Amino acid sequence: MVVLTRVVDPLKKYFMDRLYKELREFGDVHLKRPLARYTTFKVGGPADRFIDVTDTDKLAKLLQFLTGRGVDYFVLGGGSNVLLP
Repeated sequence: MVVLTRVVDPLKKYFMDRLYKELREFGDVHLKRPLARYTTFKVGGPADRFIDVTDTDKLAKLLQFLTGRGVDYFVLGGGSNVLLP
């Protein structure tokens, strides 16, 4: 399972640095990860934050964590039939 996060905020640097540290408890976190390798059409720019979650319990907790903090996210899944900017 893969979750992408994107935040637009005046305090973005501070918030994203802090968020990065907190996200590591849920899975492997990558910055500016190219998304083309995860789609069947091989297109997609970089994700601000890319979290690779392999445990469904951690995924559920991650989604609750992101929702509680007002962070927009997108669950990519298998990456088929999807075009990412």
